[in-house]
Amino acid sequence: MFKILKSAGNREGFALLAILIVMILITVLGTAALNTASDQQMAGRAVRESAKTFYAAQAGLHQIVADWPTARYDTLMQTTGDSLMLGPVSVENGSSYTAVLRRVDGYSDPMLYSVVVRGRSPGGSYGQKMLRTMLRMSVESTPEGVFFGADLDISGAPTITGSCADVHTNGDLSVPSDDVIIDGAVSASGSKQGDGVIHDSGGNPVDPEEGAAPQVIPYYDPLDYCGEADYTMRNGWVIPAASPGDSADAGNNEELGWVWDSGDNVYEYKDDTGTYSGTMCAYGGVKIGNSPGSSGSPMPLTILAQGHVEISGDPFIDADHSGGVLIIAEGDLKLSGSPGLSENFDGLVFGGAQCQISGNPQIRGTFICYGNSDPPGAKDVLSESSINGSPEITFDCAGGGGGISLEPFSGRAWSQF
Repeated sequence: MFKILKSAGNREGFALLAILIVMILITVLGTAALNTASDQQMAGRAVRESAKTFYAAQAGLHQIVADWPTARYDTLMQTTGDSLMLGPVSVENGSSYTAVLRRVDGYSDPMLYSVVVRGRSPGGSYGQKMLRTMLRMSVESTPEGVFFGADLDISGAPTITGSCADVHTNGDLSVPSDDVIIDGAVSASGSKQGDGVIHDSGGNPVDPEEGAAPQVIPYYDPLDYCGEADYTMRNGWVIPAASPGDSADAGNNEELGWVWDSGDNVYEYKDDTGTYSGTMCAYGGVKIGNSPGSSGSPMPLTILAQGHVEISGDPFIDADHSGGVLIIAEGDLKLSGSPGLSENFDGLVFGGAQCQISGNPQIRGTFICYGNSDPPGAKDVLSESSINGSPEITFDCAGGGGGISLEPFSGRAWSQF
């Protein structure tokens, strides 16, 4: 009789196989658990980093709005399509933001700006968040008085009077003499220089405020007002809006009251009779050295110039433009003359670069000097801004000052990439 015996080796082989299967299962389960934990950790980190980018972008937008009144980003975007890049700027949580500002209005009031702010986390591997919004900015009121965007020197014996005869400069104020009379408030964002003492009409001393907050000074582009021009002067031609066929070449002789200097691209007014009055839009500079108009019958004239404006002699001119604009010069502005006891400039006067008032002209209206560099191609006639001689500037108005209003124009749109 035979017995079949199972060897111990067979039993041991089955046990080893079972052990291997169990180990493989444990390894697979362990790996899956580790992967799940890692995925959860990465997901948690991604959420935290994403939140940081969100807050970085939001912080950037709030900072841009807060800084706008003093940083004056609008002055760096004066024409439609101009853009400005800011950053990268770090925020408290270690993230950062960059921003692109772009002017999108068609020279409208209020002005419109597209703002795109991108927030980025410290590691930078979890993407960015981008905030898009539109901001609407408007100047709450046109400043009344004398406003300069850069340093101002006041010497001689000028008189600035009226119910809101304020004087402000966003730079330093130099007053070397004691003969300056200003009835309104005097302030400078910089410091007062010189030993002169300002007085009001009653002889009381007026102490300038130093370190004052910069004023929001509106910028006037001459081309924004040329739509109402009666004459356009370009490339030596004087073009009447009512009858363009009667255009005349002023390059050699006086035509329609003007002579063109092709070397400096300057149009000089030669008509003493005031026959050619109205609103003039010049693609260049403008010079008046004669005496059109009179105290009893001032000539209605508005000058809109892409270059400088220089006026001397004894002209008597009132604003012809419906908006009360008398002079807008994109470049330098020089006013002088000796008209006597009557006001010879009546209306808003604006210079885009440096400005000078000398002699003893009499001005009734707001005077604004922006303080920009000269525009390309314009004749540079001034190196600094000043008021000297014995001019008289009068402001009879109900209120003054000026401020900035900046608010979201459209809903904020978020995107992530």
